[in-house]
Parts: sequence; C-alpha cells; structure tokens
Amino acid sequence: MSDREYFADLKKIYVTEALGASIYDSMVGKMAACGLRDVYVKLGANERRMMALVDTELRKLGIEVPELKKNMTVAVMSALFRITPLVMQQRLLSHVAKKKIFGRWYALHHQQNEELWGILLEHERLQYGVLVGPRSADGEQREPP
Repeated sequence: MSDREYFADLKKIYVTEALGASIYDSMVGKMAACGLRDVYVKLGANERRMMALVDTELRKLGIEVPELKKNMTVAVMSALFRITPLVMQQRLLSHVAKKKIFGRWYALHHQQNEELWGILLEHERLQYGVLVGPRSADGEQREPP
C-alpha cells in the first residue's frame, strides 16, 4: 500500500465520520428525549472525536484536511438526512455498519499508526454492536430476546 493510498483512505475516513456525525445529529433532532436519543448523541460525539483523530494524523503527515464546507457529498447528504425519515436513517446506518469498512482498512494500514487504527477499529466495533446488534462469543449474530 502506497503512502498516496494511505492518505486517500484517511481523507475518506474523515469525510465518512463527518457524514456519520451529520446523520446522528439529524436523527437526534427527530427524536423526543429518550434513551435511544442519548445513544445517538453519544455516537455523534464519537464520530466527531474520530474526525479529530484523523485530522491530527493528516496534519502530522503534512496532508491537507478535507474542507467539509466545500465537500459536495457532505453538503448534499446532510441536506438529505434532514428530510429522510428516522427509520430509513436507522436502516442506512445498520447497512453501513455491516460492511465493516474500517476493519478492511485496518488490515491494510495499521502498521502506519497502530494506536490510531486500533481506536478506529474499536469505534467501528462499538457502532456495529449498537446498530446491528450484539454478537455471541463465537461472532455469530444473536437473536433478539
């Protein structure tokens, strides 16, 4: 994996986390105060924390951080999230979590910065557990009670 591909993947993560924060913020705005709303607030904050970590890594490497105000994907998707029904947003997040993108990127890049990639992988696992559901010790999806 070249440095160029590593930098490109870091930028993708930064934008992905911005999209995640945007969808969680949108979901929070559509919910009354409840336990699930609080979970989405925390997940949105966690997305912003991951963005900050990737921002730090990009700057440390001397790479320009994507400017989100000029990013068409973030702008369009943020607008769509505001009008998308909550249940569709929940399904979208579950679908994205099942892809385990960070796990694949971890396998490619973790030697570059083991600490950062370990945190990103744990972030993905946390979201997967919340959005998709718990796993048994052998990794199989548990049936709801």
